[in-house]
Amino acid sequence: MQKKSTVVVFSGFNQRAVVSFLRVLEEQKIDYAIVAKSADDPVFLTSYSKNIVSVRHTSSLDLEDFLTQIENVKKARQTETCFIAPSAEALNRFLLQHRILLEKTGCIIPIVEEQLYNSVSDKYSFGMLCSKNGITIPKEYDKGAIVKPPVVAKPRTYFSGSQKNVFTPVLIYSDEELNKFEKEHEQDDFYFQEFVQGESFYLLYYFDQHGEVTKCSQQNFVQQAGGKSMIACLSSDYHRSGESDKYETLFKKLNFRGLVMIEEKKNSGGACMIEANPRFWGPSQLFIDAGVNLFLSFLCDFGIIKDNRSQGSWKVNTRYFWFGGLVENLRNRSVPAYGNYTAQELTNELPLWLSADVYRKGDTEKLFYNELS
Repeated sequence: MQKKSTVVVFSGFNQRAVVSFLRVLEEQKIDYAIVAKSADDPVFLTSYSKNIVSVRHTSSLDLEDFLTQIENVKKARQTETCFIAPSAEALNRFLLQHRILLEKTGCIIPIVEEQLYNSVSDKYSFGMLCSKNGITIPKEYDKGAIVKPPVVAKPRTYFSGSQKNVFTPVLIYSDEELNKFEKEHEQDDFYFQEFVQGESFYLLYYFDQHGEVTKCSQQNFVQQAGGKSMIACLSSDYHRSGESDKYETLFKKLNFRGLVMIEEKKNSGGACMIEANPRFWGPSQLFIDAGVNLFLSFLCDFGIIKDNRSQGSWKVNTRYFWFGGLVENLRNRSVPAYGNYTAQELTNELPLWLSADVYRKGDTEKLFYNELS
């Protein structure tokens, strides 16, 4: 007898989110298969390695190799359709680029159409969307204007220039850093925004096919240097504020379906939108532990599970921690960024944070220690 659609998880990127999603698949007893990035993919150090059915031939996304991996999954799981988890930005862009062909081969792509996805994920276009819909964004410098650090240089689109480079935002604190940046990058690839100080929050959503929203939020306390991954966060009630209403209205207006995270900064001058990510995000374990599991909303909306009744009630002040991310910064002699928090407070509360570490659990204990070695 033919099995139902198998959930396929491409591992090796956005790994903390991938692990959190795998925990949900296991708990729900959902049929899934993992495609590892390489032989040294961290997923081999987890208890989920038993579900690795294939290893990519190249770490870059290649259509021929991708189709080979899908065929490997179909043979291993005796299934005709593969539900691809939208786990990382590069993967999502690849899936959208080749959507027609992939769907013909039996892939289910649970992502909105490409133009809408890009308009939310690309930083400049989403900023314009927010501005037109009454949502405050940081001050932007017009092209050719005199830029005064501190500023953030943001890529206009995910792919930049003729070489299709992928850049991340760059924090620039001095005129020297600004001069160096402008010499190393094409002017048209980036735009400059003021660097906003203040408390950092993530508004976390799942918008289903009927326009209903499941929501929660977190306050961010420690982040890797350079605006990289979050290290320490607490669940919050920020999503119950009027700030959330603006985004709910906007995304319903856009007929958006799927997961999306909005980062806001808040200070005495008010709140403003920093960026949006319409995909899995690193600290996903927090919404699972805090009682509102957006992955369940996602899986239910696409018929992978029958109902969403196992959702709990939202608990504020639930901790999320990634010790490996802190160690990585210290090893590189980089200074993490602290939001409404200090290094001394982190040191004093370190035992509490460690008890909530994303990898310090039985299923990922080897991965936890591997990151420290």
